[in-house]
Amino acid sequence: MDVRAGPPVCRQNCRLVRIQQPFKFLDTTNGNVGEIHFVTPSTTNASPGWMGTIASSTFTKRNGTATVPAGAVTMRCSLVSGGDLSITGVIVIDDLSVAVIPVSVVVPPTILAGNFFPNPTFEVGVNLDNPATAAPAGNWIRGGNDGTVNLVITNNSVSPTHSLALVDNSNGYGEWYNFYTLSGVAENDVLDVQFFQLYSTTNGSMRLSFAFIDSMGFTRANTDFNAPTNGSGGSGGQSPGWLGSIAGSPFERVSGRLLVPAETVKLRVNFASGGDGGVTGIMVIDDLSVRLSKPIITDFGPQPGGFNLVWNSMPSKTYTVQFTSTLGSTASWASLVTGQTGDISLSNSYLDTMVHPGKTVFYRVIQQ
Repeated sequence: MDVRAGPPVCRQNCRLVRIQQPFKFLDTTNGNVGEIHFVTPSTTNASPGWMGTIASSTFTKRNGTATVPAGAVTMRCSLVSGGDLSITGVIVIDDLSVAVIPVSVVVPPTILAGNFFPNPTFEVGVNLDNPATAAPAGNWIRGGNDGTVNLVITNNSVSPTHSLALVDNSNGYGEWYNFYTLSGVAENDVLDVQFFQLYSTTNGSMRLSFAFIDSMGFTRANTDFNAPTNGSGGSGGQSPGWLGSIAGSPFERVSGRLLVPAETVKLRVNFASGGDGGVTGIMVIDDLSVRLSKPIITDFGPQPGGFNLVWNSMPSKTYTVQFTSTLGSTASWASLVTGQTGDISLSNSYLDTMVHPGKTVFYRVIQQ
């Protein structure tokens, strides 16, 4: 964190100068978990540019840095004339600013390229190491009729060190939910979603759900990813590789594609321990990402009369298929088809019937 002030104009008439500007970091109980003090110099009795009065003196810029300690939720700034009662004088500050020092964000490979969903790894928030009171950033809110079900845990995760969990041992249910306002997403676009899960449930399924919401708050479409997939009427089950505990069990990757309906303004994400109060058990998710779909080639191979390509598409877009015989900076791409409209099935294909000299060809699909 970078701390800057249009630093002090000051004048003291004592030898031990202790006029100071402390920054204190407080936890949720207002307990002090760290502090840094910007103290006027003890070797001089005036700031540079002091001309005898406040009005005629110039300010001096002063910078500093402070590392935010673990558990801090509030920063308190004070301007103090000193602990020693013999200290007298003047200090003036102006243009005080605080900013987070930019750092490069390393996105783990388990997050979809182009993800726009906030805090996908659940590593940002308040009190994250306290399972019951943790508040993940990105609009996550606890719900359900038993809030003790909703936890943030650290004993297993995909990208270290936190994950979102439901631990339900009651006749009620717990739920995490999130309302995200969509920007740059239109009707008939498609969202790719991906997350990692592990679970062990009894008497039915827990689920992660995605719903498209209009400006009136009505649900336009909803998709449930049940765990296990037998739904609320089933007996429950375990994720692949479940070893009897959260800590020792592997996550499985889950993905899907969601068609955006008309009048959508928000994406609602619900992580619930079940609609049936009788469902108990555990479900954990991590590395949840959402992006505008990309034209990934999903299948290709020889067919009677040519070579067939299949790719993920969106009904809102058109597609161009191109080929080249070489790769690299000298590659020359030629179009085989242009303006192919995205199909409502969310998948398009093209049969290349051209005979290519040399029998070597590379393809790409451009989304427009």
